[in-house]
Amino acid sequence: MANNNNNNSDYESESDYESDYEDHYDPPKLPKEPTIEDYTRIVGYESCWVDVKEYSHNLISLYLRECDEKYGREEANNIIKKTGLERLGWNIMPTEK
Repeated sequence: MANNNNNNSDYESESDYESDYEDHYDPPKLPKEPTIEDYTRIVGYESCWVDVKEYSHNLISLYLRECDEKYGREEANNIIKKTGLERLGWNIMPTEK
């Protein structure tokens, strides 16, 4: 979309940019009974959008909490390790003994 104004933007307004940008965000869907692999896949996808999409960090925490409740803390910690969330600020959660 060309801009007829004298500035160098390729978009007429910020909302035009956001609508084009939104097309690239296509998160995987969780099935009704998600497996550990499903949680790992969706957390890995959302980790690419941290600090880009507004709620990605919240969604990651939600998915990790769900996984913790369903499969245990150790599995949630494995997802943190596998998806590299430690570099984004997530910490391995202490396991209860």
